[in-house]
Amino acid sequence: MSAEDVAKWFEADTLYPDVTLDEVLKNTWIVVHEIVEIDAVKKAGLILARDVIVANPEEVDRANHEAATNRVENCSGKEGRCALEGQDSGHPKLEQGSPSSARDES
Repeated sequence: MSAEDVAKWFEADTLYPDVTLDEVLKNTWIVVHEIVEIDAVKKAGLILARDVIVANPEEVDRANHEAATNRVENCSGKEGRCALEGQDSGHPKLEQGSPSSARDES
């Protein structure tokens, strides 16, 4: 994982409104979530490119689920509860659901 990987991830087009890296950096749990998600995407063999999210929604959804599961397993105390609820995160992926769930509703 490199700073270049993180930059590429945040430059990628998405299927939903997303937050900026600056906004993510305000919440430790979301930083960890994004790092786990990027790592899972890379482990799936995907190339971090502008279209990685829109071209691979199922794989990215699995990576997002892995990152969310990691947060659930590692959150504790009041800060953890807030991060789990997504109320203080401002992170649309966690508040609006995954790309596949959005597709399932249509």
